[in-house]
Amino acid sequence: GNLTNLKHLALNNNALSGSIPIELSNLSSLEEMNLHDNELTGSIPAELGNLSSLNALNIWNNQLSGSIPEELGNLSNLERLELWDNQLSGEIPSELGNLSNLTVLILGVGDNALTGEIPPELGNLSNLEVLKLDGNALSGELPSELGNLTNLKELNLWGNPLTGALPQSLTMLTMLENFHFGGGGLCAPSDAAFQTWLQGIEDVNGPTCPPPGQREALVALYNATDGDNWTNNDNWLTDNDISSWHGVEVSDGSVTGLHLGGNNLTGEIPTELDNLTNVTFLNFGGNQLSGAIPTELGNLSNLTYLWLNGNQLTGQIPSELGNLTNLTDLWLNGNQLSGEIPIELGNLTNLTGLILWGNQLTGGIPVELGNLTNLEYLDLVANQLSGEIPSKLGNLTNLIFLGLRGNQLSGSIPTELGNLTNLEVLKLDDNALSGELPSELGNLTNLKELNLWGNPLTGALPQSLTMLTMLENFHFGGGGLCAPSDAAFQTWLQGIKDVNGPTCSQ
Repeated sequence: GNLTNLKHLALNNNALSGSIPIELSNLSSLEEMNLHDNELTGSIPAELGNLSSLNALNIWNNQLSGSIPEELGNLSNLERLELWDNQLSGEIPSELGNLSNLTVLILGVGDNALTGEIPPELGNLSNLEVLKLDGNALSGELPSELGNLTNLKELNLWGNPLTGALPQSLTMLTMLENFHFGGGGLCAPSDAAFQTWLQGIEDVNGPTCPPPGQREALVALYNATDGDNWTNNDNWLTDNDISSWHGVEVSDGSVTGLHLGGNNLTGEIPTELDNLTNVTFLNFGGNQLSGAIPTELGNLSNLTYLWLNGNQLTGQIPSELGNLTNLTDLWLNGNQLSGEIPIELGNLTNLTGLILWGNQLTGGIPVELGNLTNLEYLDLVANQLSGEIPSKLGNLTNLIFLGLRGNQLSGSIPTELGNLTNLEVLKLDDNALSGELPSELGNLTNLKELNLWGNPLTGALPQSLTMLTMLENFHFGGGGLCAPSDAAFQTWLQGIKDVNGPTCSQ
């Protein structure tokens, strides 16, 4: 401590322990102090703020504790201050904003646990090139004053519980090459100008802010469906980026998917979900949701999958769902939905799966469903539908599965169903269908299952059915149908694995 002419003190990379001697503050000529990579403990002496000639203070990778002395703000010649990988706590002193010659300020990485907000005074460090505050417990929003650091090349804020959108002023940092701001609640504004600036940075890591109302919509969902008792609610309602919330899929800052099937959601679906304007996948299946399906879901124009199956939803299917023209899968089965099937669902020409079984739907099958030419699965089993089967369903030439079992359908089976040459399963059992079986069903050469059981159909099965060489399950009893007794037909019938129905009497 008596070496008043000493300019460089390098004791780094040893195994020095104990505290930093206060006497080092007497080295009035000292320009560089390197004490890093030791095992020093205790606090940083405030008296080091007297070293007016100091331009580098490196005390990183020790076990120092306590707060950063505000007196370090007196080191007006300091160019480099590295205190990272210690056990420092408390707030960053605003006085560090006085270090106008500082080019490197590193307070992050390792075991530091600095708290509080980032002082806006750091925006005064106009010569700063490197600012690393990562891995601390800093909170609040990022000061807009950091946009004054026009010489900054590296800015690391990773892993702090900071919140809010990055300030627009950061776009003034045209020399920035490395920018990490994720791992907390910070996000980048989604406007074009900010995103263009961000894309110009060589190494950038952090999320884009969701559009307005998205986070609020998720919070509303959590509160409305008893989120505290979900099977998995990891990270929900935390300041972490919403992409880390269980079941939330995010792309370019927007919620694109909610995967919460079988997650013990109870209560009603909130109307605020219509703020998720970019969502494509909504899976709430296998929960205990009740109440009506919100009409507001019809505003989610980008939706391709809507799975609400296996809940306790009531009321009518909203006609507004007919606005979801990008929808490919609509699963509403296993609920207590009532009323008629909206004719507007016929607008969903991209639909490949319309699954409505196990509800209490009434009325007729809308002829408009015949417009769904991309449909592969139409399952209306176990409802209370009545009236005739629309002949227009014969337009659904991509159909693989047609399930109408367990309703109150009447009239004859349309001959047009013979056009469904891709059909593998046809379930018409347990209705009130009458008349003879159309010979055109013999065109369904891909059919593996045909169930006609329990209908008052009459007459002999048409010989054309022998063309159904792939048929494995065939139930036609319980009504007036019977199988011809000729040898060829009986041989074909015997080749079917599971068959149930009478032979016609001679």
